Amino acid sequence: MWPPVLIVLLLLASTATTTEAADPTGDNVCTVEEEKETTRVEKYDQIVPYRTKRWCADISQGFKCDVTKYGTRVGYRTIVERKKVPVHKCCEGFEQTADNACVAKCSRPCIHGRCVGPNKCECEPGFGGDTCVKSCPIGTWGDKCEKKCDCGASTCDPESGVCVCKNGFRGDKCEEECPPSEWWGPNCQYACQCQNGGSCEPSSGKCICPPGFTGTLCLERCEEGQHGPNCQFECACKNGATCDKVSGVCACPPGFKGALCEEICPKGMFGKNCSEKCSCLNENSCEAATGTCKCIGFTGPKCETHCPGLTYGVNCAKSCQCENDGRCHPVNGTCMCAPGFKGPTCSERVCPADRFGKDCTKQCACNPDNTALCHPVFGSCMCKPGYVGGGCNSACPLQWFGQDCKQKCTCNMNAIPVPYCDAVDGACICGPGYHGEHCESECDSSHFGQQCAHDCKCQNSAECDFRYGSCNCTTGGVRLSRYPFNSPECT
Repeated sequence: MWPPVLIVLLLLASTATTTEAADPTGDNVCTVEEEKETTRVEKYDQIVPYRTKRWCADISQGFKCDVTKYGTRVGYRTIVERKKVPVHKCCEGFEQTADNACVAKCSRPCIHGRCVGPNKCECEPGFGGDTCVKSCPIGTWGDKCEKKCDCGASTCDPESGVCVCKNGFRGDKCEEECPPSEWWGPNCQYACQCQNGGSCEPSSGKCICPPGFTGTLCLERCEEGQHGPNCQFECACKNGATCDKVSGVCACPPGFKGALCEEICPKGMFGKNCSEKCSCLNENSCEAATGTCKCIGFTGPKCETHCPGLTYGVNCAKSCQCENDGRCHPVNGTCMCAPGFKGPTCSERVCPADRFGKDCTKQCACNPDNTALCHPVFGSCMCKPGYVGGGCNSACPLQWFGQDCKQKCTCNMNAIPVPYCDAVDGACICGPGYHGEHCESECDSSHFGQQCAHDCKCQNSAECDFRYGSCNCTTGGVRLSRYPFNSPECT
């Protein structure tokens, strides 16, 4: 008995079929139903007999007698089925070629033409009839070619006189043009496949795409920067603008206008198509795209605040050096002097140093040694650093210094004697026994006096006073008296 595996292989081999011809493709393919026979392998339980022994009373059989039993085993069988399946075949009147195309079939050959449909010949110019054997000069027909074709600019069949319309025309006399978006070819016999409103060239069927589309079937939109029929035109928009792929009209970015977006928004306008008005104050303009104010000589979101102090320019970013309450010009930074002053930095008085008022007729009352300036208009005294008072006659009070004595000294106030500071620059002037920028340090044990400039002269381990240099005499570390050795140096 064959093994089960071998049986399966034989059954599978028996179901193999020869390779069928490929389905036709392209035009003139039809779907038909055909009955086909197929086979498949089926597994089933097969009942089989088998012999075995069982106990019996027959001593001649050794008490074991043969019996037949029935069991099952897996079997395989081939099932033949018939069913209808859809298949692709060439439509009636067409036949399949070696390259699986469906071409027209004519029962009689077209002698001077070609077969273009079931039993339909398309004849060469000057020939006609069912098989293109009849010949007449172009534009004539009949038995003796004595009749003229009545087909406009087209010709006619030399045998029947029926008009053979040239590409793009149809009708009994070829008087009607093919609808360009629907048909093309001789007698408008071919359907136009162009999409998105495209039309066909009458003779070749080539798609003429509408504005905004291109490609073989007008399926592709114009790439960025192109527009028009078949995307044949280049956009001319400027400043980052985009153009409509159909019309080519430029869509300007904010801040520009014009047919090609070549113009920046005029002063005072901004945004899309320059349609919004700037809100900047003090005759300042704004960014053409965003409307952000461009402040010159002013600051703030709307340029509402004058530049502070001695600053000017865009967003008050630059500084000037004007004196005596002069102000910077907001645009160019030149000094605009207060009344009574002149010069590039307003440092020069209009009047002489000791005069003020209209025509400089009044006498200044300022102490000339302590005065930096007598105001040329009002006569008020501007004191030098270290002096105060209406006439600049008073020095700064103790522990104060500088212009108008408004700065407080930073000297060590715990030192004895208390130091004082220079009224002009605030430099600390230390008392005896102290030194340092703020008089914060005492003299070391070997020096004393102003700025610790003197050497101590004490002997025999006597202590030297760091302020005045006096000696404290001692014996063995115990103070005996101020002068135990009857001498200032403890000798």
